[in-house]
Order: sequence, then C-alpha cells, then structure tokens
Amino acid sequence: MSTPIGAPGVVDPGWEMGRRGVANRADFEYSYA
Repeated sequence: MSTPIGAPGVVDPGWEMGRRGVANRADFEYSYA
C-alpha cells in the first residue's frame, strides 16, 4: 500500500487507524466475497 502524499514521518494514530480500516475492509471483502 502506498503512503499518502504529505504523510508525517511519525505516523499519527488517526492516520494509522484509517490505514488499518482500509486493510481490514479489503480482508473482509476477500474473505467473504
């Protein structure tokens, strides 16, 4: 997964949660498609 332009060097929790949410959604779709 590519890093969003302007993402801070130290990943902030909000961005990390958003990234995990996208990954989890993809896992769900692949598992239950």
